[in-house]
Amino acid sequence: MADEVVLMDPARSRVLLIGSSRFGAASGLHDLRSVAPGVQALRRILIDPRRGGLLPGVCRSLIDPASTAEVGEAFWPCVEEAEHTLLIYYAGHGLPDPHDGALHLAVRSTNPRRVHTSAVPIEWIRRGLLETAATTTVVILDCCYAGRVIRTMSASDIAAEVDVAGSYVMVAAPANRQAVAPEGEAFTAFTGALVGVLGEGVPSGPPKLDLDTVFKRVRTDLVRRSLPAPEVLRSNDAARLALVRNVAPPPPPPRSPPPEVPTLPSPTLAAAVAVEPSPDATEDRSWRWAWGLAIAIVVIAGSVAIAVLITPARRARTAGC
Repeated sequence: MADEVVLMDPARSRVLLIGSSRFGAASGLHDLRSVAPGVQALRRILIDPRRGGLLPGVCRSLIDPASTAEVGEAFWPCVEEAEHTLLIYYAGHGLPDPHDGALHLAVRSTNPRRVHTSAVPIEWIRRGLLETAATTTVVILDCCYAGRVIRTMSASDIAAEVDVAGSYVMVAAPANRQAVAPEGEAFTAFTGALVGVLGEGVPSGPPKLDLDTVFKRVRTDLVRRSLPAPEVLRSNDAARLALVRNVAPPPPPPRSPPPEVPTLPSPTLAAAVAVEPSPDATEDRSWRWAWGLAIAIVVIAGSVAIAVLITPARRARTAGC
């Protein structure tokens, strides 16, 4: 695959979405009501022309298969027909074989005491990935272990089991933890996060949502909610495959800064600045005022003195006449 991110080919790809939500009463496995809505939501997204754009005939769903044979009848034709991308999704109970620990995928007739004969072995998936002509293979597992009281979804760490070239394996939780299926919610925790990313897009994300972008967003959402973090194994350029277009609205363009306008002082401030004397000017006017006052005093005093001297002389002249 080239470095450019590419969508799944709408006609030459094959997708199989398997959801096991109901189980026999004798199996001891809890029904998983949120599995079927997740399968249906994923299919709607993948065939939506605005998102995945797949032809409806190449995206198949299988809900509540009764037996492993029913799964095989849907799985192997997808393996043989895929040329561009082969995507396999499973949600349900994951059962480890009690003898060798190998993961098996439960169906309605699964007997937990006989998982090797009544559940789908993960080896089927591995063999299909090896035999397909598809250039890219994707496996997404959202499944739980048997015997758990609470309704959970979990996945064994099968990354090492599915190590074919051009593959991308995404699992809901590591081997030692379980991914919760919250009561009252429409989807399992993992598939709900996946549906949210694929259906709503990633704000400020790339135009096409490649697998790594999807995985990181799903993981961030689950970790933020204190739920188990999913794990991934990728090989070659499989991470460059895009499942859907990004339908999130693009961020608004950055605003241009307003033009700078020179700031002029207000008239009041300008007037205040204009009339306010500087300290030096004030001091200079003080000295001038003092000198003027002194001179005025001297002048007045001189005038008084002259008047005093002249008045007796005038009187003497008046008397002599």
